[in-house]
Amino acid sequence: MTKNEAYLNEYAAMCREADKVDLTLFDEYGVKRGLRDKNGNGVLAGLTNISRIESFKMENGEKVPCDGKLWYRGYDCIELVEGFKNKRYGF
Repeated sequence: MTKNEAYLNEYAAMCREADKVDLTLFDEYGVKRGLRDKNGNGVLAGLTNISRIESFKMENGEKVPCDGKLWYRGYDCIELVEGFKNKRYGF
């Protein structure tokens, strides 16, 4: 094993250990591991407020499926991507 491989293995193991989420929290908070539940509803994407998925919109008091929107830290991901167009490295 090379020096780089040993370094990567050591720190990969450290990252795996530090990035664990208690599996009981998924049930406790109703978090799914995909983007929609078995009924096609948008679901929580994690145990934090970092992201949100919209899969339905309300029209005339009824829930209607839509194309969906992904939000990251309160920002619409499509708008974030559009902001990077024609800019080198996003600046």
